Amino acid sequence: MIKSSVNLIAIGLAALGLLGLTPSSARAFHGSLVVCTPPAGIAIPVPVSPGLTCTDATSKIAVTLGAATGNAITNCVGNAGAPWDTWAAGGVGSKITGATAATISTLSLKFKAKTFGICNFSGDANSLGASGTGKFQFFTDAAQTIKVKGGGGSAFASVGAAGASAAIVGLVTKGFGVGQRFQAAAGIDLGDPNNGCIISCNDPFDVCPAAPGCVAINAKTDGTGQIRIDVPSNADCTGAGTPMGCCTGAGTGTC
Repeated sequence: MIKSSVNLIAIGLAALGLLGLTPSSARAFHGSLVVCTPPAGIAIPVPVSPGLTCTDATSKIAVTLGAATGNAITNCVGNAGAPWDTWAAGGVGSKITGATAATISTLSLKFKAKTFGICNFSGDANSLGASGTGKFQFFTDAAQTIKVKGGGGSAFASVGAAGASAAIVGLVTKGFGVGQRFQAAAGIDLGDPNNGCIISCNDPFDVCPAAPGCVAINAKTDGTGQIRIDVPSNADCTGAGTPMGCCTGAGTGTC
């Protein structure tokens, strides 16, 4: 099993050291802006270049999700309780209205990151976790031919893994939901033979991969992973990981 202390590469989102939640005024809006809960089985290939070995080195990782690659993220829903029209009138963010938010249906995402370390996700004294930038776009249709007006943006995030899950956690830096928390989580398929290189490089095996090293990780949606944009608040925490980023419940979810 991959150690729970791992900090590195993969993709998707859940249960790892997330960003601390910023307390908000009791009267200020908080909660989700959009939550995508795709069904299980959507493939998320993560190429690694030039490949992870037992020697510390820099590698690039990339994730592409969308209709063009056959793995669009579905079941995306805008929060009908958010004051979209008031924000739009005030010139906030991408000025998306409530009517437009209601048309959000699917999501595409492109994310690139760099990591420094070895193939053992528990790392060594020289390891540095992965981080990078990405662009996302919401669509109204499954074929992703109709963009949601004002429904695109950019994010900066860290990438990590814990157990059989991988996650991207960061901040929206431009466009829809600017300044708010961006999160994405998916499962790492431990039964996929293409992931054997990564698995064998971790305890209890500690087997160094042959050249060129671990050049890919195959993740997939598992029915519990999500992609979401939130205005965070401890008050929204009802349990560990509910919503994503909460460590405990009853409004005490900072971690």
